[in-house]
This record gives sequence, C-alpha cells and structure tokens, in this order.
Amino acid sequence: NRTNYILFYVPASTTFDRIACKTGGTFSGTASVRLGIYNNENYKPSTVLLDAGTVSCTASGTIYEITINQTLAEGWYWLAFNPQTVATTNNFAGGLNQVNGMMSMLSSTLTNAGTYTETGVTGAFATAGTLATGTNAPLVALRKS
Repeated sequence: NRTNYILFYVPASTTFDRIACKTGGTFSGTASVRLGIYNNENYKPSTVLLDAGTVSCTASGTIYEITINQTLAEGWYWLAFNPQTVATTNNFAGGLNQVNGMMSMLSSTLTNAGTYTETGVTGAFATAGTLATGTNAPLVALRKS
C-alpha cells in the first residue's frame, strides 16, 4: 500500500491511450497494482488527474496495461504506482527504456530528484498526503495515441 510517484514532463499537448507497468524477472504470485497520473504543484504530486484502476499481475517479465484516453497539456506530471496487494515475490521492472512501444518517462534511480512515496494508500487514489523522498521507482509507462 505504498504509492510511488514519478515525475515526468510532457513537452507538448499529447493524448495517451495506455498506462502500464512491467513485472521483473523474479516476480511470482499475484499482485494488484493501481496506476494513475497526478497533477504537479511545486514539484510534488498534488491532486489526482487520472485513476486508471488496477491490473492483476500474475507472471514475471510481463507488461500489464490499462486502456486510457488522457490528454495532457505541456507541463510536469506524476505517474503513480501502488501495489495494493503484493505477490509472493513482488518484483517490478525499473529503468529508463522503451517497453513494446510504450513511452517511458522516468528513471529507476532518480535519487531525491523526481520520486516520492506515500504509505498507507488503499483503494482509489486521492489527493497526495504525507510524502517521503524516494530513491528508486518502478517502471511505469505511457503510450501516445
């Protein structure tokens, strides 16, 4: 129930049709992961822009995506990743790369410069609460329409 927030920049108005995460090579079991997008305020996540719902992750090295229809104006935003139930080995991919045409907008090691965490988040996303500085972030990706 820890949300990871990952800062990203949209250089021009863009519509996205997928949001996704990827399990790591040692993932095993079943996890329910909520994905979303938050607005930015003073370079911190603030209000929910999109709660895309959850994906049920069940296999290692697999991309799990949710269909969305979200246009973002130029500016800074936060991707949100929250495993609401965890797998036996709850391992997710991280890093800056392309995942099957998905446009990744984060780095897995944005040490104190682009990731926050918030504990105790269950159910639907709400306005960001008490934030802690994060050091590693899971891979969350958006795909342009």
